[in-house]
Amino acid sequence: MSTTTQIRKSEDVFKAVHRSVEALAEKFNFSVEDAWKVVCDTPVESLQRKFKRERRRNNPYASVKKPRTAFSFYTKNNRADISSANPNASFGELSKLVSASWNSLSDKARQKYKTMESDDRKRYQQERDDVTSRLASEETTVVASTESSTEAPVSSPVKSAAKKSSGKRATKTTSTKASRPTKSTTSTTSTTSTTSTTSTTSVGSYKVYQKQMRTGLKKQHPKLSSKDLNSKLGEMWRGLSDTEKAQYVTA
Repeated sequence: MSTTTQIRKSEDVFKAVHRSVEALAEKFNFSVEDAWKVVCDTPVESLQRKFKRERRRNNPYASVKKPRTAFSFYTKNNRADISSANPNASFGELSKLVSASWNSLSDKARQKYKTMESDDRKRYQQERDDVTSRLASEETTVVASTESSTEAPVSSPVKSAAKKSSGKRATKTTSTKASRPTKSTTSTTSTTSTTSTTSTTSVGSYKVYQKQMRTGLKKQHPKLSSKDLNSKLGEMWRGLSDTEKAQYVTA
């Protein structure tokens, strides 16, 4: 794997290498740009844009438009008029004129834009809540699927053993003894009941476990998508012993 491939694969690696190149360039007085070309084939600016796009894709709230401020609404509504009144003003000068116009407004005149700001903040929060609800719904679906695939094999050996035990007992037991539950049958019934109870308890325990562990795991792996995070939680859960799982039953 080339250096370029390793750098492109991880933003953390990219940042570490870039800082190292900058530090060496400063110490030994050579060009950062020239040194970077030796280390990596991809320009720094291209990598920065690449990782920025990746962060945006991995952020479930990226699609929610940030709320505007009262001044932002005022600028949007009045900049064109101020520009028409000052056709020779440069971009910087025009920004100063808009700011001066805003500062000259009375509190009553500003209230219109403050109300727009307040409404937009509500819109923003509502859209975030909608995304959160959708993620929670997807998480529940993935967790249920993970638990189903994890618990399904458990009942199979028990049922198989019960069938074998029942078949052997039927051939050896007389009609008189067959009317009474044998010790083997009682044991099998008890095992099946225990397995059912364990399965139900395991489902509840896993929900408690993932609720406690999700926040910490998200901080450790901020780039993981919701789906990958759920898969990671399921993998960690399956790696626990029965004793470790038991502590989450009444948590």
